[in-house]
Amino acid sequence: MAARRPEGALEFEFDGKKYQINKKAIQSMKVQRAMAYDGIPEKMHEVWDAMDEIFDGRTVEYMDALGEDGQGCSAERWGAFFQAAMEAAAKN
Repeated sequence: MAARRPEGALEFEFDGKKYQINKKAIQSMKVQRAMAYDGIPEKMHEVWDAMDEIFDGRTVEYMDALGEDGQGCSAERWGAFFQAAMEAAAKN
């Protein structure tokens, strides 16, 4: 029997691997406010909380998986990954 995706889950592909986002979380006002991050360092925790909601608590796991050559995930690579996630959400 195939595993069911949680309600609101959406799969997308990045670099040939499948990842999952919570589309309902993207649409929440809490996440929308956090994504409008204005550069205030004290508010960065809100951005991390929002990303963790979007990726169903798997943000760190995904960042580790995106690391290259034994290094952590670069900001550029994370940006491309996040952009792919948001594009997938917008299409569905």
